[in-house]
Amino acid sequence: MWRTAFGILLVVHGLLTILIWSPTPSGGAPMDTSHSWLFGDARTLSLLLALTAGPLVAVAGVCLLSHQAWWSLIGLAGGVLSLGLFAMFFTPWWLAAIAISASLVWSALHEGVPA
Repeated sequence: MWRTAFGILLVVHGLLTILIWSPTPSGGAPMDTSHSWLFGDARTLSLLLALTAGPLVAVAGVCLLSHQAWWSLIGLAGGVLSLGLFAMFFTPWWLAAIAISASLVWSALHEGVPA
């Protein structure tokens, strides 16, 4: 049951990462996905990280759901990139996403998702 729930959560998290970061940000959005507190205007960097991390996280979820042993390698890469993205473009709006990505990294390192 936990494997299924976590796998679905990862797929959704990966797809939402792509969906949120891909469009050009509008002025009315609560967060600016092209402005980093660290690098300033960094639309290319945010898009590159999101379009790399999102699919990796989603694929890790699919691999977890299909009981592939190597889900953790993909998940670790996607989770670390995702955490980097959320750290460089931090806003409190990303706290849930940070928690999911941190859980992914921890689970991938410890393969702590029960069957």
